[in-house]
Amino acid sequence: MSRPAAVASAVIAAAMMTGAPTVSAETPAPKPAAKPAPPAGHRKIVGVLEVRVDGVSSTAAEKFEVGIEDGLSSTEYWVATRKRMREILAGSSWSEGCVFGPCLAEVKRQTNADLIVDAYFEGTGSSYRFVVTLVETTTGSVVAQVADHCDVCTLTEALDTAALDTIGLVNGANDAPTRALPRPSKGAADPGLNRGKRASRRAGLLLIGGAVIAGGTAAYFFRTEKRDLGYAGAGAALGMGIGGIAAFALSFRF
Repeated sequence: MSRPAAVASAVIAAAMMTGAPTVSAETPAPKPAAKPAPPAGHRKIVGVLEVRVDGVSSTAAEKFEVGIEDGLSSTEYWVATRKRMREILAGSSWSEGCVFGPCLAEVKRQTNADLIVDAYFEGTGSSYRFVVTLVETTTGSVVAQVADHCDVCTLTEALDTAALDTIGLVNGANDAPTRALPRPSKGAADPGLNRGKRASRRAGLLLIGGAVIAGGTAAYFFRTEKRDLGYAGAGAALGMGIGGIAAFALSFRF
């Protein structure tokens, strides 16, 4: 090789070595968590966004999620656990205060969840209460809600009931996605209250009937000159009459 050619080759080799990228020994930055991909045959995702507990152990939330997963495992829905949802949303603009409304659009973008579950559990001794709300992420509107309580039961029984109710809400949302929360009509009557009214009216009528009988007996005693018995009968008639009228009148006021 001639000297000019050798010099040119050396210059080209040096330029290539200078411009070559260096390999860093540092560990590459972790990639953001991927969106949950439901298994084949499952078309919709239900995300457990929030489970708040008060007066019960923190593991109650996990048991509740397991109940939902088991119940929906054979349906078209796939459950994204609260832990998984938080991992995906960690680097997004979503904040924990957002459980309904337009702000859920970010949850939809990040997680692909069609519905989210917001739940609250409260326990006092052997009494438990819970409220579970199902929200549609595209519009942020509440699809359905269930609130229930158990005066005397175990935590496991309360969690199982809440999970079953949630599964029912999800399946109902599949049939009617725009279903609104049921609202009692203005004139709706409580069956228990109606029973109380009827019982009060019966008691009032019985007392009034007793007053009539006692009054008749008192009149008889007065006619036969048995005034002591007559006064006693008259007092009884007066008392029963007042009580009966009061009970009958109050049955129309509550």
